[in-house]
Amino acid sequence: MGKYVVSMTSDEDQPISILVSIPIIGQNTWKTIDKGVWRYNSGACYIHSATNVAGFLEPSARVIKPHKHLVLCNTPTVSYGTGVYFYDFKGWTEINDTGIGLLGNNWSLASVVSYRFNWQLIE
Repeated sequence: MGKYVVSMTSDEDQPISILVSIPIIGQNTWKTIDKGVWRYNSGACYIHSATNVAGFLEPSARVIKPHKHLVLCNTPTVSYGTGVYFYDFKGWTEINDTGIGLLGNNWSLASVVSYRFNWQLIE
């Protein structure tokens, strides 16, 4: 698929930019470009398909289409269930331009609670 630069903003932290690499063959990875106050610098990532995100998205949005979320892990290999979630990262055929996400507990040095953020595809 390719390499993507994604910018994240929220009321909780300063802006953060990451580089996401999703090759056709091989391990999906991410690394920080502008780390901000993130605890981690890099790790594995994966695309997760789901139709329900535990009420995070609007109910009508959950029903219309399956969602393909990007999930960042803080380990060099995929560890399911933890991390940073970029909801609706991938559309049917391409990467979406914008969306919302959820930063997992303890990913920020400035906050120990999970919080929402907005993300935007830069390139």
